[in-house]
Amino acid sequence: MVDSVRKTEKMNQQIRTWQIADGIRDLKTAVVEKPLRALQSGEILIEVLFVPIHGSFWLASNPDGIHPRYEEFLSDGSFVFGNGGVGRVISVAGGCSGTRVGDYVSVMGHLPCANDSCYACRVLHHYTECDFDEGKIVGHGQGAPDGTFSCYCILPESVCEVCFSASDPPSEKELMPYMFGFLLADVRNAMARDPETLCKHRLLLIGAGYSSHLAAWILLRFSPQARIVVVDTLQERLKSIVQIAPESIRIIALPRRLVDGLNALLPDQKVGAQLAAAIEKIENCMGGFFGHRKCDLVLDASSGNSIPLWANSRVLRPGTHCILFGFGSDRLTLSQECLQISGLRILTSRGVGDVENRRAAIELIRLGAADIILDKLIRGAQKLEGLDQALAFIRTQHELPRDLYRAPNAYIVPNEFSPKQ
Repeated sequence: MVDSVRKTEKMNQQIRTWQIADGIRDLKTAVVEKPLRALQSGEILIEVLFVPIHGSFWLASNPDGIHPRYEEFLSDGSFVFGNGGVGRVISVAGGCSGTRVGDYVSVMGHLPCANDSCYACRVLHHYTECDFDEGKIVGHGQGAPDGTFSCYCILPESVCEVCFSASDPPSEKELMPYMFGFLLADVRNAMARDPETLCKHRLLLIGAGYSSHLAAWILLRFSPQARIVVVDTLQERLKSIVQIAPESIRIIALPRRLVDGLNALLPDQKVGAQLAAAIEKIENCMGGFFGHRKCDLVLDASSGNSIPLWANSRVLRPGTHCILFGFGSDRLTLSQECLQISGLRILTSRGVGDVENRRAAIELIRLGAADIILDKLIRGAQKLEGLDQALAFIRTQHELPRDLYRAPNAYIVPNEFSPKQ
């Protein structure tokens, strides 16, 4: 039943929809209010407390429609983003088994299809690999539940993991890291799906954003002897990630003109010399730091078109695992030389994984990831109090020039946090 919480008859949401003017299609963002519907069996209503704005959002909300799946987002005409975050349960419908009113939950974003015979969803719990191609992601359209960029959110219980019980309410500092539970589960799933991946010790990390910070922490936790080379164009991100383990991480700053050229898909002759120089720099840094060896693991977590930096024989070696985690690359082309690299493995694991992986991510936050999240992902990020302030911030980032690959870190606080006793 519904707890005695203020204004639960209606909820404000950030909604995105196409608008067409003078023949030009533009993705618009607005805050709207709509009534809360009745809960169905297996659903919970949460009061959203903290939601991060991360790389996928900037791609999904870009007015130019640059996300590779933007048509899916808008298949219902509009969408409310937000596939993660943390909130307090204020209502529970029948059919729910592990969640109570007052519990605090981390939203994990992915949900199964409705087919009882689906092996991927029912047995493996790999919803993004649904046999019927009907697995859904919260806030991603195609009939999925509205996302967490909202004051209140109705979600299937199966999408959430309890991180604090109603009888043991957390402090704000204790609760905030769990807004990144979905992202930690996503990164861990990508790195642990193949049992050999976490045995790798020489990581080339493309991008130094949220996902990369978590990936570096995970690898060093499982393999303290691992060494990591990180490539990015933003000095502040590189300085942040190297502080995780200064003795284990080296950084390479790329020139902005090269990154802009790759993202704009300029002809080879426009970026060729700079690209060759960057690859040589990566090769030399790896050789010096990896003991005259190349990487055995690449994780591309960039929001830009970064594949040309590493998909070549100067960077890759036999047996290298390459995880494509970012969404911004245009295409992967393997040269004849790369095709001759024995044991090269290209992995495109997506999503938060099975129930075991989701719960492992929650446990990792308790076991130390909370400190990294607080220090590197939350501290210094812009706090946006309420959806209207968040909307104003988003609109400033969407103004031309739309340099969203360098958008500042931020998180939304749709409702004021106060521990419930």
